Amino acid sequence: MQPIPITLLIYHHDQLELKVTMKANDSVEDLIYNVRSKLARRFENIIGLASREGFFTLDFALQQPTAKLAGIRDNQKLKLVFEEVVADDGGPTLADFRFLACLGEGASAAVFLVRHVGSGQLFALKQMKKENIREFKNFEGMLR
Repeated sequence: MQPIPITLLIYHHDQLELKVTMKANDSVEDLIYNVRSKLARRFENIIGLASREGFFTLDFALQQPTAKLAGIRDNQKLKLVFEEVVADDGGPTLADFRFLACLGEGASAAVFLVRHVGSGQLFALKQMKKENIREFKNFEGMLR
């Protein structure tokens, strides 16, 4: 049985840059290599791909190099993710992340989906209110 071909539409801002056809059993790593090689003359610092519509489960799957493309629909619109310069002055700061969405809010904290600008990786960032941290004796429970 022949692998099913999948056509992916790669955008930069609002412009279609590339139509690439892959097989469903190809990996994310294969896709990114293909895109980088075809767009290398125009874009030097491509580090990955993300869904254009903001589908976070697809964004997560696109970060797994060995994941197969079988779950991606035909004519899926993807956008290029570029490496950005991150100041290396110790540890990460909020400036090193782009806030994508609020995943949930509670009485004392909110959790956001963020993308690290240097690596393109997705993270969950928990933002806690300082006044609530002082009130809680069980501080370790809030750190989960």
